[in-house]
Amino acid sequence: MSERAIFRFTCRKYYQKNKNLYTYREALAQYYHNLPVLSSAALHQFAQTVGECLFETSSLPYYLIDEGNYFKNQSVTLVANYETVLPMRLLEQRYEHSTALICAVKQGNLFLAQKLYQSLITDISHIHRSKSPIRNAQNLCIIMNSLLRSALQEIGIHPYLLDKLSGEIAIKIENTQLYTALQSFCEQILIKYCELAQSYRYQNVKPLVHEAITYSLANLSDNLSVQIVADTLHVNPDYLSHLFRQETGQNFSEFINQERIRQAAALLKSTSYPIKQIALLVGYNNTSYFTKQFQKYQNITPSKYRQSNN
Repeated sequence: MSERAIFRFTCRKYYQKNKNLYTYREALAQYYHNLPVLSSAALHQFAQTVGECLFETSSLPYYLIDEGNYFKNQSVTLVANYETVLPMRLLEQRYEHSTALICAVKQGNLFLAQKLYQSLITDISHIHRSKSPIRNAQNLCIIMNSLLRSALQEIGIHPYLLDKLSGEIAIKIENTQLYTALQSFCEQILIKYCELAQSYRYQNVKPLVHEAITYSLANLSDNLSVQIVADTLHVNPDYLSHLFRQETGQNFSEFINQERIRQAAALLKSTSYPIKQIALLVGYNNTSYFTKQFQKYQNITPSKYRQSNN
């Protein structure tokens, strides 16, 4: 709602109680016409910027109220819409974070998965299905186990492997009765499924290259280079670079860019995260460079890719 609309409503209410206001009519009218009107686009940009900078979310929840209808019954309309819309926005945000989390696990991107997991935990921290904190923590682990098992089934991992892993996790969940242990175990579930996704996608390469890929996918949002990965694995960077190309058919930087764009495409499809935020999540600090790289591998801009997939 614009300042102009608020001011108009205030003047009408005040005028009913104080008839002397009529003597200032021209001055008030001039002031009223000079007030700025906040467009819906500007409001959306404001909500998005504040959400990203202060709350690490895609946007603050807000609701646009039609000025004409609002003043017919201002108190009822505002309260009813606010109470309905805010929980809806929070629910949408929770589902969006869980969808993005699934995408990250499918790609084996542990760093991004852990970051999204923290956002999801914040979203559901107020939800208590049981009076027992331990039962609530167990329920969260069970949900995580089921969610990620289904996600990896979609990328073609054999049900035998998934059943073996999810069965072991399920037994450990029921046998763990410490609240803090259950909290940390939920993150361990995330790690195990990310590792399984990584091993499935690159199971036929030599151990050193597999190790380099695993490390890179787990830290995809960080600054990565052959030198950094080689230092981490305590090997010669030239040797690693040569072996990497021999096993994968591409050099290391091409592999990293391709994986980042793959992850970005999945997020563009499944979430409404701003493009700038997606670029940062997959390791690009410069949005223009991200757009250039996305166009190189996908032959389309990120915004057009999102439109065509929605």
